[in-house]
Amino acid sequence: MPLTEEEARERIETEKEFYGHLAIYLVVNMMLMALNLLTSPRDIWFIFPLMGWGIGLVAHATSVFGLPGMGRAWEDRRARELTGQDTEATSLERLRILLDEELDERAVPSATEQQSAERLQRRIEHLEAIVTSRDWEAMETPPPQAAPRLTLPDEGRDEEEAPEARAARLARRVR
Repeated sequence: MPLTEEEARERIETEKEFYGHLAIYLVVNMMLMALNLLTSPRDIWFIFPLMGWGIGLVAHATSVFGLPGMGRAWEDRRARELTGQDTEATSLERLRILLDEELDERAVPSATEQQSAERLQRRIEHLEAIVTSRDWEAMETPPPQAAPRLTLPDEGRDEEEAPEARAARLARRVR
């Protein structure tokens, strides 16, 4: 959801404030760490202001950016889920309604067109069942057998008949 220009400027200002806070946190805590390590390296005390201020910095970051995975986009998505606008079933149902409305606007198909559409739908469902089947090995078919060879009536005589006699016989057949 896009922001208005005024909302965008406010957002930029809050982010600038956070980054300023982060910069000050880093600089001050680096100085405290250096001071601690230079003056009393055996007593590590810089960790306490680091952790205390760190809790405040994390709270500031959460107020500006939200929790990871729970920001504005999550709120919008969750609101759509709760109102039933974003579920897959609802989306499919809306698609079916739109499709039905589009089909209603067109001419009503004849009975044969309706039957062919139903037959096509059944074929698609059968193909889906075949493709999604996991028993491909069980669906093996035996290898195709060789088709019987067709012989022409004159074919058996070719070896016995002389070429001149065969040519004469074929010429008589053509006349």
